[in-house]
Amino acid sequence: MRLTHALIVDDSRTSAALLGKMLARSELSSDKVDSGEACMSYLADASPDIIFMDHMMPGMDGFEAVKAIKQQPRLAAIPIVMYTSKGGDMYHGQARALGAIGVLQKPATEQDVVILLEHLVEEADPVSSPLLDAGDASNDPMNPAPRVNNARMAAGDAPALPGWASAKDAVANDCRVSRQELEHALVVDDSRTSAALLAKMLGRHGLSADKVDSGESCLDYLAGKRPDIIFMDHMMPGMDGFEAVKAIKRQSRLAAIPIVMYTSRGGEMYIGQARALGAVGVLEKPATEDALVEIIEELQPDTAQPVVRQLDVEQVEAIPEVEPEPALPKPGVPPMRDGQAASCLPSVESLRARRQTRRSRRRLLLTGLLALLALAGWMWASSGEDESLDQQELLGALSRLGNQQQQYEFNGIPFDDHRYEVLREIVRVLQIAGIGAEIELRAHVGEFCRIYADTGRAVLPGTELQIEQCDMIGYEPGEAQALSSSQSLNFRRFVEKVNQEAGDIRIKLVPVGIFEPVAAYPPGTEITMADEWNRIAARNQRVELVLRPEPTALL
Repeated sequence: MRLTHALIVDDSRTSAALLGKMLARSELSSDKVDSGEACMSYLADASPDIIFMDHMMPGMDGFEAVKAIKQQPRLAAIPIVMYTSKGGDMYHGQARALGAIGVLQKPATEQDVVILLEHLVEEADPVSSPLLDAGDASNDPMNPAPRVNNARMAAGDAPALPGWASAKDAVANDCRVSRQELEHALVVDDSRTSAALLAKMLGRHGLSADKVDSGESCLDYLAGKRPDIIFMDHMMPGMDGFEAVKAIKRQSRLAAIPIVMYTSRGGEMYIGQARALGAVGVLEKPATEDALVEIIEELQPDTAQPVVRQLDVEQVEAIPEVEPEPALPKPGVPPMRDGQAASCLPSVESLRARRQTRRSRRRLLLTGLLALLALAGWMWASSGEDESLDQQELLGALSRLGNQQQQYEFNGIPFDDHRYEVLREIVRVLQIAGIGAEIELRAHVGEFCRIYADTGRAVLPGTELQIEQCDMIGYEPGEAQALSSSQSLNFRRFVEKVNQEAGDIRIKLVPVGIFEPVAAYPPGTEITMADEWNRIAARNQRVELVLRPEPTALL
């Protein structure tokens, strides 16, 4: 028989529902239970074709449940996939030793699930595989789930993992490229304007660059040359970026060259796909100086000190008024909000507008802080009897300033450059006033309803979508915590510097994730439209600032 029905064991309803939807799109029905004990009760009367088992669950955890299943002859042949955020060679080995056939890591993508299912069916022996026949397949070396009690099998005797199960870890190991001095890059992009801009940015950091305009031209170039790093566009006529990455990684002479996807696409799912193919990361278009520097620093030797030079407003305004070449629309690229096709690069006007917005925001912030300083000076001058009260007043004013713009956008970075600018000015005021304090920043993540766009990226739906049509709602706790930990390069460097050098001023980051919503999510029956749900999620997507005086500051 073929795979038709699955059992999902997961105490996260969101995670189970998402996997169930992805299985349904591959024509597998599924039942869901929320604990190891409930799984055993279910299996007392039913025998699914495959089991997806979460690891961390209250009561009986996933490994204990796998042991219990494999000890029952009637159930031992059911293939079990660990569905978990855990990974690594050691974890895969433990899972195989207990009897699981592999690991599907959270958050799983549609592609992960499809590859998994195709591999199971393709590698099964059509005569004796337990996936296709009830006969004994214990002697079939290609069978991914042999009929043996794997709970008693030593780790060294465990059957080899199928390709899908170990692909992520294998790629992760391959992507740990040895740090080397980066001197020459290859930029693969069918947009000459986009390629030229990236090449100029690389030049400012000491990297020369060659440019080719297609995947096929990239392979021709690599037949005779070997760059230190490759920046690969995704959407190109003919061979696209992912196909080119696959072709490069298949050649042992080229496989160690770090490849960065240079594309307007992004998001956790896309980054996971890129890494699974062998790319070391994603540089989103339009590229920023900070993002490029972060990639270069990650790949350079630890002793290297790359030069970081930010473009100021005058330099941006000095960009010549040259319109970018018209580009043919690429399939799968969503339109911009104004209805025009998305371009690889922003126009000169949009660059200037962004700089002007940032400059105006900084001026407004600085004006407010100068007013605060004047107020604080007046308070100190007029009240010499209770200085601690004045300090509390100043801390309260700074706290209100830091909490003026708590929310950040979907798929945004909680600790971004705007948060860095506000934090920098607060620290400056504290240093001028000579006040020690702990600045706690608490990042929260909204549990948005998302759908898969044609590009494969999870996006927010339109206003007309009903909530039951969402492809996913919310995040796994671990995923949400990772999202709420995201920092821009400027923010991270500033926090490190303050905590190392400022002495009595400390900055503490708390990635809260999904656990403390300020607006409650009502039961699904009370909300019918995804847009209504996402308005609640947007309120919960926020960063809170808490300012506490250091104990010595009150003495």
